[in-house]
Amino acid sequence: MNNTFAAIMFDMDGTLFDTERLGMEISIAVLKDMGIEMTEAYYAELLAGTDEEFVHKMRDMYGDAFDLQAFLKESYTKMDALLALSPLPEKPGLRVLLDYLIANDYKLAIVTATRKSRTLDYLEKAGIREYFSGIICGDMISRGKPFPDIYLKAAELLDVAPQDCLAVEDTLKGVRSAKAAGYTTVLIPDLAVSSEEEQQRCVDFSFHSLVDVKSLLESTDESIWG
Repeated sequence: MNNTFAAIMFDMDGTLFDTERLGMEISIAVLKDMGIEMTEAYYAELLAGTDEEFVHKMRDMYGDAFDLQAFLKESYTKMDALLALSPLPEKPGLRVLLDYLIANDYKLAIVTATRKSRTLDYLEKAGIREYFSGIICGDMISRGKPFPDIYLKAAELLDVAPQDCLAVEDTLKGVRSAKAAGYTTVLIPDLAVSSEEEQQRCVDFSFHSLVDVKSLLESTDESIWG
């Protein structure tokens, strides 16, 4: 396993910003207004799958008459209205880690399933857009996570080899995408749940916060790299 990286790639929602939790709360409230009860545990289970699996499970549970587009539109509208009145909730250690990475000449990229317009809005709102040399979003590729396409595109964009990249993700779906592209992977779990067996197959490092990523990169203990 490589312990010298040219680039660090970050997922965004749930990894840099605590927007997954906020989105869960809003989505559950919107569904309730639509007459549908949703538990936090089941919502977290939905997050672990692909977008196609999300749609399939929602329609399987609530029927073909379930208005997915109305649900998504209302959820995003409420999210935007809330964030317009308050700062983006940042994950602990975000600024410390980004400043460390820039000071040590790492190339940085955002690799997110979120569409580009929303991604740029979030980065600008948080004031961290300038940290990232590349931004690769879900609407810029044909196959999303867990396929490797988005991480392969990120490495190409930054002109680095995948094996020289570290990916930081909050879901196993994202980790599988990065691992399939040849990256070393870090999982900082947020909402989506996964079994220990699943994690062992594709997670190189599992941490509690972004601060731990800085500690990993600073470590001189060669034994942690296997």
